[in-house]
Amino acid sequence: MTLHEGMELELAVTRLAVGGRGVARSEGLVVFVEGGLPDSLVRARVSKVRKGFAEAQVVETLTPSPQAVPPACRHADVCGGCPWQTLDAAAQLFWKREHVLETLTRLGGLADVPVRPTVPSPNVLGYRNKMEFAFAGNLHLGLHERFRPGRVLDITECRLMAPWAAEVVAFVRDFCRATGLPAYDARTGRGVWRHLVLRESAATGKRLAHLITGPARTAGGAAHGLGEALLTRFPDLTGFVHSVRRAPSAVALGERQVSGLGETRLEERIGDVRLFVSPDAFLQTNTAAAGLLYRLVAEAAGQAADGTAWDLYCGGGGISLTLAPHFALVHGVEADARAIDDARDAAAPKRHRQLRVPRPGRRPGHGRPGLDRPDRRGARPAARRRRARGADRHPGRRPGQGGLRVLRPGHPGPGPAPAGRRLRGHVRHARGPVPPDGPHRMRGRPAPPLKKGRPPHAGRASRKGSGCEEARKRWRCCP
Repeated sequence: MTLHEGMELELAVTRLAVGGRGVARSEGLVVFVEGGLPDSLVRARVSKVRKGFAEAQVVETLTPSPQAVPPACRHADVCGGCPWQTLDAAAQLFWKREHVLETLTRLGGLADVPVRPTVPSPNVLGYRNKMEFAFAGNLHLGLHERFRPGRVLDITECRLMAPWAAEVVAFVRDFCRATGLPAYDARTGRGVWRHLVLRESAATGKRLAHLITGPARTAGGAAHGLGEALLTRFPDLTGFVHSVRRAPSAVALGERQVSGLGETRLEERIGDVRLFVSPDAFLQTNTAAAGLLYRLVAEAAGQAADGTAWDLYCGGGGISLTLAPHFALVHGVEADARAIDDARDAAAPKRHRQLRVPRPGRRPGHGRPGLDRPDRRGARPAARRRRARGADRHPGRRPGQGGLRVLRPGHPGPGPAPAGRRLRGHVRHARGPVPPDGPHRMRGRPAPPLKKGRPPHAGRASRKGSGCEEARKRWRCCP
């Protein structure tokens, strides 16, 4: 029998694949079943047929799985936020460990890797300290649908966060509808409303609302009015931030913060570490589970009074500061400038005695040595070569060094720094070390003849700190 889209099959789901879909077989062909649970018999409708596998969605459950449980949320059948909500918590822990093993074995080619049992979260519901809600059309605000991700479901509750979040979402939805302004449309680049991000600090109980809009001219006034209305209606909401995002990708991350009301940053405490959380900064969304994670990382890392630890993609520095008392030096590497600022502020208390963290940096070519920006794809070969060539120009810095630096008393710091000299931190958003005077587009070749009118370097290159002053002296290319 040849499978085709739209046909219905009876399938016996045997296991869960990475990503949460059930795995079944039809005449030897693997079928990934959305909504299928292990050891269940379902009737499913084929949605896609590919070479070697097919995809289907559950239409009816004929024999329920012994691991199935009633959903806790009224939107469980439609909402895409909790695909495993109908799976027993113990079964979720089991299958997460199985997925780690499968990834290491099939993708990594590693055999017999010891994987410990999954550590359960202290809270199963209401554990999130952050939720991202999307706008769509005229006008919906909620979470993306499970089987139609392009549509947004107007939720009335969300069991992942405290009940106050759903009340704020309903208020914001009604307010934005009353303005008559549409949601942002990535296809046309028009519209206003994009995302609403809600945060709550478990340590202080303070709450923050972060509104992300498109670059429409009408966004500023409407967002400010919404912020004032929110703070008036919800006294427990201590801050409101408005950011703008121009990129069409549907990511709840502001590119530029426009305005703020009240407290625009939260303070959190995980274990013995005090952290600061900006509107766009990364922090583990499960505060209680993050404490367990930090403790496990510290146990696995051990301690070395004269050793060095590296925390890659450190975010606000939670793991870095957890490791700081056990090592002489901790490097935290992070690409987000706002997260770096949060980490520096969190590292400021005197309990670490001697702290050295990066100063705010500048873009490449603005007169300061830089560092290759961390990227999960790794540094490009050209960037690695530039970084290696630039190492001898700055003997007080090591190639690859950046982010948060926490030192103990008496530690000489990284590299052969001269005695009595305080090392400066690296640039946060550069792509490779450059000479102190900065690169210049005229460098290495004669200057072109001057023309009448606007100087050739008026504008981008003539900004303060761009190295243009040195170029004027060297090439006389600016009047």
